[in-house]
Formats: sequence, C-alpha cells, structure tokens
Amino acid sequence: PSQPPSRQVVDLYAGIGYFTLPYLVHAGAAHVHACEWDEDALAALSRNVAANGVERRCTVHAGDNVQAAATLAGVAHRVNLGLIPSSEAGWPVA
Repeated sequence: PSQPPSRQVVDLYAGIGYFTLPYLVHAGAAHVHACEWDEDALAALSRNVAANGVERRCTVHAGDNVQAAATLAGVAHRVNLGLIPSSEAGWPVA
C-alpha cells in the first residue's frame, strides 16, 4: 500500500545522506526519495543507506535534481533542500 504523502520525503541534494538517514532512522519517514548527481556521493549514499538497514524505504535518484523532481511531483509532502551555503536556486524545483 502507498504511504500518506506526509510520511514521504524528497531530499534534493542528498549527498551522502546527511538528511536522508535521519529522516529514515530517527524521524519515522515512511520513504525518502534521495536525489543526487555526484558519483562519489551516490556510492557513499548507497553504502550508508544499506549500513543503516533502510534500503527498502529509500529510493536513490541519480542525476539532475530538476529532472528527478519533475518525476516526483506530488509524491511527498516534504521536500528537503540541504545545499550549503544556499539552496535558493532549487526553490522553484521544490
């Protein structure tokens, strides 16, 4: 069965899982769609998700956030934009 949107999260700029993992491990998110383009970060994110035993509740989307976000419209109630120093350029995508 599908989860309520309020329990699903889209994490743009997921990196190695800085926010993805706390959502899954500690905050009770039913599912996180983690979006990232960097190959090294993707490899680390996949390892970290597996190491924490939450791979069944996380979908990793490799590639450009604009393209990933377009396929995820309406999937989640919460969108995380954890890009430092500013995620402002990603606001229209979210």
